[in-house]
Amino acid sequence: MTGVRDSPHFSFIPATETDITEVFELFDELDSWLECEVPDVMRWVNSGMAVRFDEDFRVMLALAREEDDFQGFLEYHEHRQAMIDNMDYCPALTAIRIT
Repeated sequence: MTGVRDSPHFSFIPATETDITEVFELFDELDSWLECEVPDVMRWVNSGMAVRFDEDFRVMLALAREEDDFQGFLEYHEHRQAMIDNMDYCPALTAIRIT
């Protein structure tokens, strides 16, 4: 074929380092703006959990906001996700002693 891949001018990303730096700066500005405007959203995003859009979730979120307890809401869902990740589906069974 051609020797373009061996060229020092070849790049998989069609942008200069300056362009990429500007994009990263824009992302940082966007993150800062979101942190100020919608801090609960950013806390959820930073938790790494998937964003849900179903009606049940929206109702639970509205209730948590009504009670001004987003932190408790987030902790509850983080705990549930940890149970799923650890395949700890039935915590009540761990308390049962089979004799």
